[in-house]
Amino acid sequence: MWAQYGDNHKGICFEIDKEKFKKENKRFINDKFFKPVKYSVFSRGFYPTVDERKLEKYKINQILLDTLKLHSDYLFFSKLIDWESEHEFRLIHFSKSRKNQYCSIKDSLKAIYLGVDFNLSYLPSVKALANGKDIFKLDFRHDKLIPVKIKNE
Repeated sequence: MWAQYGDNHKGICFEIDKEKFKKENKRFINDKFFKPVKYSVFSRGFYPTVDERKLEKYKINQILLDTLKLHSDYLFFSKLIDWESEHEFRLIHFSKSRKNQYCSIKDSLKAIYLGVDFNLSYLPSVKALANGKDIFKLDFRHDKLIPVKIKNE
């Protein structure tokens, strides 16, 4: 997926330990919204509706949030079968805060992978932030993507 998500092999990828990540970010994680994506052939349309009778009783934002949560599997945890090779895992966090919120990867980061065309002038910065974690530079060899470990001096 480097072409789509990794700036055509110029970017980086973080390998995360899922259980450590979950423990490290427990305030953000609800198991209902922390799970793998399901891949399928969509054979029907999806039209979420809002019960108009609730509009009188509740605030519109709460109704929309409830609708998003009710249909979260379809809206956030499903993709076309064409993307099945991604093996994607997602976290959705609903917050009432207007401030940006971030998950920590301090304890759950396992390794860093640099794309084939990553600009190595950024390597000293990556090493400084890697906190001793393994760093690999990806390389194409015989039509296979091979991670080559970089010395973390």
